[in-house]
Amino acid sequence: MQHIFLLFRYLCTKLKKQNMAINQLNKYVWLVETIHRARKRGGITLKEIQSRWKDSDLSEGTELSRRTFINNLHSIEELFEICISCGSGYRYYIEYGDCFEEGSARSWMLNAFSLNAMVGNSHKLKERVLLEDIAEKL
Repeated sequence: MQHIFLLFRYLCTKLKKQNMAINQLNKYVWLVETIHRARKRGGITLKEIQSRWKDSDLSEGTELSRRTFINNLHSIEELFEICISCGSGYRYYIEYGDCFEEGSARSWMLNAFSLNAMVGNSHKLKERVLLEDIAEKL
């Protein structure tokens, strides 16, 4: 678990200096959240993901190509150790294991990134919410 906190600290330090990297990380978190929310429906198709992507502020008016989507899945697995698979009916789902287990470091890290992205993308909240840098206390 210690290595995940060190990874998080390293990412926070590097990502603060690189807006493009933060934006890409926010896209990964958005994708994980989108697929995670579709778990009760048996997953989500690429077409549905692409439709939701167009409505997202993160898309900046660009489409999500299949190639980019697949590259993002590989990056998510490498960075967060979350495996996203394609099941019957070409529906994508997360192979859960312990990645969203309450209290797990990975769950905490995803929640922290998600909250940061949400606050950062909301102009109303951006001026009112101050996020403490948790990595400094680790």
